[in-house]
Order: sequence, then C-alpha cells, then structure tokens
Amino acid sequence: MEVTFRAIIEADSAAFREQLALLHPGTEGRIACVVLLHKVAHSLYAMSLQNPPVLDHEANHWRTGQLCERFSTADLRTLWRRFETLDERLLDQTPGVDAVPEVPAYEQVAMPEGFDVEEFIVSWEAD
Repeated sequence: MEVTFRAIIEADSAAFREQLALLHPGTEGRIACVVLLHKVAHSLYAMSLQNPPVLDHEANHWRTGQLCERFSTADLRTLWRRFETLDERLLDQTPGVDAVPEVPAYEQVAMPEGFDVEEFIVSWEAD
C-alpha cells in the first residue's frame, strides 16, 4: 500500500496502474479498490493534522498508524489532494449530506457513474 500511495503522490500513473493490478488483480471493479485506498488515505491525512497523531482505536496503530509514520505531512497533504475529486464524486452520490473534513459523510454509496480508474488518474492533473 505504501508503494501504491507513493505512486499517487508522485503522480506516476504507470507505477500506480502496476500497484493497483497487484492489489486488485481482476480488471473488473478496480475502482472499488481505489475507493478503499481513498478511505485509508483519508485516515492518514486526518491523523497527520493532529500533533501528535491521535489513533481512534488501538488496532489502528498497527494498520494506519505505522503507515502514517512512513509519510511526511506534505506527502499526506498531496496524497489527499489526489483523492479530492473522487471524494467529491462520492459525496455527490450521497444527496443531502454535508461534507465534514474530519469525517467522511458517506457510508455505503453507489459508485460514481462515469468515474473509473483512468478518470481518477486524470484528476491528478487538476491538482
């Protein structure tokens, strides 16, 4: 996951595609894997905003906490910017819910129509 996030931070689309294929070998539904990466990226970003980072659950130390330690605050800020378009599209699928920066406002939502892995990659260029 660290290598995948580094590819996103560096906007290295070839490396990202390669890592995504390792995380989700099937060609169908890869955007669902990107949404899961989005959720982890959000947790990392939220933790980076706190000094010292606050773990909401002890088990997160082993999952998110150790991963968070591998990135600088600037890296995590860039990582989250890369996911902002997807985040907005996910929020668009949840009408009537206001976004709160610290907490994703969506639980289970339909995948954004017309938004796939390639559009996710293209969204980095808007950054």
